[in-house]
Amino acid sequence: MNQWFFIHFAQHLQQTSDDLSFEWLIDPQQQVFLQHHIFSGQCLVPAAISTELCIQAAMQLALITPPSDTAQTGYPKISIESFNIKRPLALGCDEQIKLFVSAIRLPDNGYKVSLRRHLYHANGKLLRRDVLVAQSVIRIETAIHLPNNLHIGTLVKCAIEGPCKHFDFGQANYYKLINPSHGELFQSLTGKCTLSNSLQWLISEFNIQAKEQHYSCVDELPFVCSPLAIDSVLQACVLSCIQIESVKHQQFLSKLPVALNQVQFFQPFQFNHRYQCVLNLVALDDQTQTLRAWVKDQQGQLVAYFDRITLHRAPNEPRLACQFERDYRHFLLTDQQSKPDVEVLC
Repeated sequence: MNQWFFIHFAQHLQQTSDDLSFEWLIDPQQQVFLQHHIFSGQCLVPAAISTELCIQAAMQLALITPPSDTAQTGYPKISIESFNIKRPLALGCDEQIKLFVSAIRLPDNGYKVSLRRHLYHANGKLLRRDVLVAQSVIRIETAIHLPNNLHIGTLVKCAIEGPCKHFDFGQANYYKLINPSHGELFQSLTGKCTLSNSLQWLISEFNIQAKEQHYSCVDELPFVCSPLAIDSVLQACVLSCIQIESVKHQQFLSKLPVALNQVQFFQPFQFNHRYQCVLNLVALDDQTQTLRAWVKDQQGQLVAYFDRITLHRAPNEPRLACQFERDYRHFLLTDQQSKPDVEVLC
């Protein structure tokens, strides 16, 4: 394939040396991954998908196409200087939304990408044009300088060796109990995680397998940074939120990702590899939660670094408490086939 995933679906693509624009028709029947990300009965476009869309727009403007040789080792340094969701995108499985994508070239290998849409009344009347949905600044460099891996190794070691508890729900049980909004194509966390007693650290394992190859009606369209890998990190962030909120509340509105800052990708994510996401709680208040994340591969090499991930309380995402330290023993003692009592915990 010589086109990135979203460029394949791009309509009315126009490009100069300094800017580009195209339209993406969001259609759950064409982009079937949307049917696997259901919130409040609607397909919610994941923040990770919007992030990857921005990255692909920047790559298209930079004239960087997918490698023809899958064994090609060259990998540009891709950084997300900022990514902010201004308005969530949700639609029914039989609905469509036209998204307008624009990108402009900035100094120092930077690209500013904006996602916009029109707003309509339920009767079809146009209410507002070009409403900003999300905005991002992406940087692409050919040279890549890996940070000192001793730092990440020492950091992970300290996080694991501190007072903590280890859990292993298994993937199927994890998503049934903790995250039923995610269907098969977004089920990447393995169910293994480590949680520090202070709730300041969380380590979660994930494996994207080859699920992204089936994200649309056209198989094997390539991605740049793996939206499922990004989403795996964001899923772990929401898990951290659930653990913290469940200590004090039996029922609460969950916090969902709304912003990324200073994210760096050092090597591509591989299919059927296990990765560890290490999360550190940076700041917390009633409405927001900020975390920092490191992702390392099976050899302990740093794959990605997220300097700041911001979650904000969602008005329509109610949850019942599910605190691992308190409820995991209950899970183990419950019949693995029926689990009638455990399901209500989460």
